[in-house]
Amino acid sequence: MELAQKTGLAKNTLTAMLCRIEENGLICREVSASDRRQSLISLTPKARALEKRYNQVSQQMNSLFFKDFEKVEIKELEQYLDRIVFNLERAEQALKKERMYMMAKVKAKIGNDYCPQALFLYGTKQEDGQPHFGLFCWFGYYHSAEGLGVMACIGEEKQTKDLIRKNGVFSANLVSEQLLPLADYYGCTYGRTIPNKMQYLPTVEQGQVLDVPTIAESPVSFELEVKKTIPMGDGSDIFLCLICNVTQDEKLLDMEVPFIERLMKAAPVFAPGEDTYSSIDGRYLGKWGEPMKNMANIKE
Repeated sequence: MELAQKTGLAKNTLTAMLCRIEENGLICREVSASDRRQSLISLTPKARALEKRYNQVSQQMNSLFFKDFEKVEIKELEQYLDRIVFNLERAEQALKKERMYMMAKVKAKIGNDYCPQALFLYGTKQEDGQPHFGLFCWFGYYHSAEGLGVMACIGEEKQTKDLIRKNGVFSANLVSEQLLPLADYYGCTYGRTIPNKMQYLPTVEQGQVLDVPTIAESPVSFELEVKKTIPMGDGSDIFLCLICNVTQDEKLLDMEVPFIERLMKAAPVFAPGEDTYSSIDGRYLGKWGEPMKNMANIKE
């Protein structure tokens, strides 16, 4: 929070930036002993080694900015800038208060926009034992006497649903930004009419508990056993499934790192509405059918 205030950056933007800086070896983060929701950030030796160079660049820029300025003029300029910042902050607060009174809800068209859903690739096996994947997003949880379960809703009739009905087991692999081009391809390609849909594959691994294919590039994979199927009409079905196993990237299991930071590292992709994809920190990742144009390093 202190860094966000000093930099003027939104918390999610700052978190993503700190993750990139940490990956470059310039900072390290530790959980605060007094408040585990906070992270203490310090410079690494690599970053400190750059301090002299940074100061040199900073001095060069200041010399360029303030060439032919008197010291008293520089001080006056800084005071004027402080007053501008103060005025902007005060105006922002006033605008926020004004919006609170002005905003009103109006009747809208029924739909699922503004109901962001994380994307998953459901994996099952074809009759010849080869892996098959489809892209879905209606995925939620429930508790039962057997343990934690998943509600997976699949609309329309499609090949992935046929195989799940037949096999009774499947995997659900969280789609990361790295996986999005391939996931978009699976979501926009109709397996019933395109027999070679699976010509492009991720790195496939065998499930640890169930006979299902999982995806090595996915940060989180669930192995699911269908317990009940609920037909909803118009080709939609809800599959109630027992979670039989979960595998995660090791970097997501470090409990010393706050959960939101681990979630940022997983880089999940969401379907927020209007046929678009977005990142966990709100970046626009394209409309349906666009990311697949950037497929690379996919096994054929």
